[in-house]
Amino acid sequence: MKTKNKLANVVRILMVLVFVVSCGSDDNNAPDTISEPDPAEENTPPNSFNLNEIANGATDISVLPVFSWETASDPDGDTVVYDMYLSTEQTPTNLYVENLTTTNFSTTNQLNFSETYYWRVAAKDNQGGETSSTVYSFTTKSEENNTASILDDFDGTGPLIDYVTNNAEVLPNVTRVSGRYHAVLDDNTNNQTLHFNQDQGRLDAKLLTFPFEVIARNIGIGTTTDSQTAPSHNGTQYNFAGIQVHAEDFNSINSSHIVVGHRGARRFTIEGKNTVDGVSFVNDAGIDIAPLGRVDIRIVGDENNELTFYWQQPNLSNGATPDEWTLYTGTGKLPGTAPSYGNQVYVGLITYAFGNAGIPFVGTCDAIEFNNL
Repeated sequence: MKTKNKLANVVRILMVLVFVVSCGSDDNNAPDTISEPDPAEENTPPNSFNLNEIANGATDISVLPVFSWETASDPDGDTVVYDMYLSTEQTPTNLYVENLTTTNFSTTNQLNFSETYYWRVAAKDNQGGETSSTVYSFTTKSEENNTASILDDFDGTGPLIDYVTNNAEVLPNVTRVSGRYHAVLDDNTNNQTLHFNQDQGRLDAKLLTFPFEVIARNIGIGTTTDSQTAPSHNGTQYNFAGIQVHAEDFNSINSSHIVVGHRGARRFTIEGKNTVDGVSFVNDAGIDIAPLGRVDIRIVGDENNELTFYWQQPNLSNGATPDEWTLYTGTGKLPGTAPSYGNQVYVGLITYAFGNAGIPFVGTCDAIEFNNL
């Protein structure tokens, strides 16, 4: 009996296997298909575009030129940024600036005079696509055509020489002392030295035409006994010296300034201010960023009549050490809305206070250079 039962079980198992195999090999059923992943979509680079300014073959171009080009649209809707190449080689491979998000660029490092340059722009999408413009050339103006280059090192002792002065009466004691600008601020009645509108503050300036560059060396605040010793900080004073850019019309209430000193609780800082129609926007570079109470200041006015501001710790080497300029607050721009300047502006020296804390003190500067470019 046991043998018969085992045989029956084997037969049942074989019948089940035959049924399963026959179901799986049904010729009337199509074989299972394996789905393949869709191939990656091919990226299309940005569309072609043209250069605008500087025009191809242009001559007598400023050594601080402004470049512009058309927007390069992207067929895939990708984000586009721009690299600009600039060199004296006919096929420019020198990457001058990269990853621009705008279609213009203002140079802030002076080019050579009487030099022929070649430039192009490459539009890049965020998928690796790239499209280059054609190559344009231009030639910068000769140094002989540089209409103004004035260096005032305040040699000697006596009055300032060849400045246009506005509101001299509010800060009457401004002179040259031992080869330095020396402005004694010992009276601030009614905040008369504050630079806010045309009725306040003294400005000793020169009239400049865009584009231009101004560099002031070792400018800031000192004590009345030693201009190279910064006044101590008591936590409340607003005491400054620096450079102001003012609209050509002194009746206008439009100006920009960058100054060095104490700003209330923010000691030894650099302050930037734009004033438009009597409304001011102000910020500063940071506590103890100017520990000597003095820095070097550089202002570049470009061909679009816009300003860029720089600073560095005082470089007292008389040119033996290269300058290492830092953009003010990382952007080179002052806070708020900048004034819309005409083709000419007054640029010059200011020393001022808010309130009477920290008075007396002096504004000081070793030298100031004015360049029309």
